[in-house]
Amino acid sequence: MEDRTRTVFISCGQFSDAEKALGTKVAALVRELTPFEGYFAEYQTSAEALTKSILGRLYDSVGFIAIMHDRGRVSTPSGEITRASVWIEQEIAIAALMQQVAGRPLHVRSYIQEGITIEGVRQHIHLNPKIFRTEQDVLNDLQVALKDWKEPLYMSEVDRQRSIKSVRVTPEVVYGSYPNFSMNVKNHSSVDILIHSVTLWYGQKKLCEPATPEGQNPRKIRSGLKEPVSFKTNSDILQKLVSFAAIERNRPRHIPAPRIDIIIELDIEVLGERIERKEEVSVEIDSNGQIRPVIY
Repeated sequence: MEDRTRTVFISCGQFSDAEKALGTKVAALVRELTPFEGYFAEYQTSAEALTKSILGRLYDSVGFIAIMHDRGRVSTPSGEITRASVWIEQEIAIAALMQQVAGRPLHVRSYIQEGITIEGVRQHIHLNPKIFRTEQDVLNDLQVALKDWKEPLYMSEVDRQRSIKSVRVTPEVVYGSYPNFSMNVKNHSSVDILIHSVTLWYGQKKLCEPATPEGQNPRKIRSGLKEPVSFKTNSDILQKLVSFAAIERNRPRHIPAPRIDIIIELDIEVLGERIERKEEVSVEIDSNGQIRPVIY
């Protein structure tokens, strides 16, 4: 799914009309070829605007494209060199901080105009810049590179919480006869989940204590898949239902199997956080006292 709230930060010169046009074209390519929004910022004149519009956007971005243009010759103790924009050098340093210190990997593509000297922090950052002569060289390369930018390389806390809140699972009863109980669980979420335990309820009354899945524990269910989950209950669910007057103790065989609604509570771990999900399902008790799914 496209998420245009996520941005690719475009660090490109704006000294000339040609440079501004290149930044605008790169932003358009990002929108065309990725699920993200290209952000090409105008230079800001106030500290507050700089922090909110530039540094804030850069820190929240999932990608970074740096285009370093020639900014002229300068004299150094070791001789004359050709420098790039100091502004862009600073943005590159921030992007490096995000990746190497904050642990927030970015999609990165960088370009350096032919003749510019690699100096300062760029000597220690592995951006692997591509040398370009014309603006079209940059656009041609991005036409190919951006097609691989399909997902963010890191998940922000906002995205993490959004994913946790959106977790949806649907359990389906397969069979239940004390102490065994089995079901299928479908993970409708965009992230994998771990099932730590299962608890069964009849309304507000507990049918069994939390039980851990058999075999792999916790039980992993990948995004979009349906997997079987079996466990052993610590109490006879059928007898519990009788004691709760949900079913009759001695039901004649000629009477149709009673249908009741039970609640399956799943203790789930998703992205390192434990949550609970409850789902009401309809079951029937067959003539052998076994719990089966209701077949409509």
